[in-house]
Amino acid sequence: MKELYRKPYLTSALLAVFVALSGCKAPTVDYQVVQSATIRIMNFAPNCQAPIDAYWSTNSDPHSTFGPSANVQNLRFGQASVYSTSINVAANGTTYYVRITPTRDTTKQLFASPIAMNLQPNQKYTLLITTDPNNSSNWIYQILTDAPSETADANTHAFIRFANMQQGVGPLTIRVNDPVMGDAINSTPADFNQVSAYVPIPLVADTNYAFYVLNSKNQILSRLTGQTFAPGTFWTVVYSGDSCDIVVHPEDAQRLRIYDDNGTGNDQTSTIPSFRYNIVNAINPVYGANIQYVGFLVNSEGLPQFQNLSIPPIPVGGAGGAGWKVLSSDSTFWQASYQTASIPVGTGGLPVSAFITDRNGGNQSPLFTNVNVSLPLTDTNRAVSIVFYDTIAPNTLGAGKSFAFTMPDTADANSAIFVFVPAVFGKGITTAKSATLFYYQTPDGKVTGSKYNSPSGAITGNSRIWTTKVGGLSASGTTINIVDSVFGGGSNRTPIKGATFTAIPGGIYEIVSHGDPNVPATLATTVVLVNSNKP
Repeated sequence: MKELYRKPYLTSALLAVFVALSGCKAPTVDYQVVQSATIRIMNFAPNCQAPIDAYWSTNSDPHSTFGPSANVQNLRFGQASVYSTSINVAANGTTYYVRITPTRDTTKQLFASPIAMNLQPNQKYTLLITTDPNNSSNWIYQILTDAPSETADANTHAFIRFANMQQGVGPLTIRVNDPVMGDAINSTPADFNQVSAYVPIPLVADTNYAFYVLNSKNQILSRLTGQTFAPGTFWTVVYSGDSCDIVVHPEDAQRLRIYDDNGTGNDQTSTIPSFRYNIVNAINPVYGANIQYVGFLVNSEGLPQFQNLSIPPIPVGGAGGAGWKVLSSDSTFWQASYQTASIPVGTGGLPVSAFITDRNGGNQSPLFTNVNVSLPLTDTNRAVSIVFYDTIAPNTLGAGKSFAFTMPDTADANSAIFVFVPAVFGKGITTAKSATLFYYQTPDGKVTGSKYNSPSGAITGNSRIWTTKVGGLSASGTTINIVDSVFGGGSNRTPIKGATFTAIPGGIYEIVSHGDPNVPATLATTVVLVNSNKP
C-alpha cells in the first residue's frame, strides 16, 4: 500500500523538475474576484397588515418556485431586517427579483410582479415597503441607496436622513436639538413616503442629540432624545405608526425610530427612559473658600474625557451641560445645551455628587456626595434645569441644597421665553421677608418686572419660577438688560449685578439670580441660552 501512494508523488516531483529545467511556464489562471452587495427590507405597511416574508433570486419569472426558506422572515410593521450581506453580483451589477408574501404563505404575492433591484458591487440598499394611503390593498415600494462610502467631513460629522412614513399627517420637518432654532435635516418638508438625502450634523464629543418632528403648523408631533453618534456613521430616522393594534403592540404607536445604516441595519431606537438636564452652579464660595470650578457626577454617569464627571466642570456662577461656553466678556451670558441621562428607579431622587476641581476636572476633592435631587417630571425626555445653591465656608462639606424644575420645550419663531429663577441664598435670608425682584428692559425703555420671587430655599417645584413670553424681538436679536435686587422687607433692597444679552426669536433663556446678600459682591445674574444646537 505504501508503494502505491509513493509513485504518484514521485511522478509529480519529477514532472515539476522537468518543467523547471525546460523553461516552460505554468498556464496563467484568471481568478474572478467575487463581488457582493447588501440588502435590507423595511416594512411600514399599516392597518394591521400581516407580517411579511421576502425571497430574492436572479429569476424574473413571477411564478418561479420559491426557495426552501425566506431570505427575510416575519417582518412586522416598523421593523427593518438586518442587512443581508454577501449577495453575489457581477462587476457591472446584477438584477435580483424580490418577492414579498405574507409570512409563511407563498400562495399570495403582495406585489403583482417581483420587485427588480439592480445591485451594484459594494453597495447597500434598502427596500422600503408600504401601502397606498388611498387603497390599503395596493402595495408600493421604493429602493434607497444607503451610506455612501465617501463623504466630506466624515471625521467630524454623522449623516442623518429623514423618512415620513406616516399617512395622513402632511409634510413634516425634522430638526436637531431644538424644534425652532435647530438645524433642519430636510430643508423641504417631506410628505408621506418621501425620504430626504443624508445631511451632515456636526458632532461634539460624548454629546447626546435630540430630534423633533414638526408639522406644517410647527407643532411638535414627536421627539427622540438621548441619541449618540460616531463620526462618519449614517442613520435613517423614520416617523410612522400603526394605531390598529397598539394595545397588543404599544411599540407601534406613532413615534420616531432610528435605524443603523452602517452595521446591522436594524432599529437602534433607545428605549431607556431618560431626561435632559443642565446644571447652574449657584454655590457661593465665600468666607475664604477657594472654589473656582465644581464638577458634577449625575446618576453615576461619568465620562472619561471629563475625568469621570458627567459634564465639564462648571465655574461658580456658570451653567453646564453639553458643549457649554461663555458668550459674553463679563461671564454673565452662557450657552449650555441639555445633556441626557437615564432616569434612576427606586432611589427617591436623582443622585448627584459634586467635587471641587479645576477647569480640566483634575485634583478633585469631595464637596457633597449623592444628594437626591427631586425631578419634577411628568414624562420622560423632558428638559430639566438643576440649580445647586447655598453658601459654603472653607473646609466644610456641604452646599448640597438643590432644586430642579422643568424648562419649556419650545418657543415660537416670533418670540423668546424668559425663565427667571431665584437662587439667592445665605445666612439671614428668610422665606417670610426675603425675595428676588426681577426686571428686564428692552431698548425702547420699557421695563417689565415680576412679582416677588422667594429665595431658593422656599422653592418647591415651579412655584417660584417666573416664566414669561417676550415678543417684539428683531430677527437679528434684541438687546435685553436684566436688573435684579434682593428684597428684605420694607424698603430694604440690595442690588444684584445684572446682565445684558441679545435675545433671538425662538430662544429659551434661563435667568438665574444667585449669591449671598451678606456678601453683596457675590450677588449676580447669569443668563443661559438652553436651546442652541451649535457646538
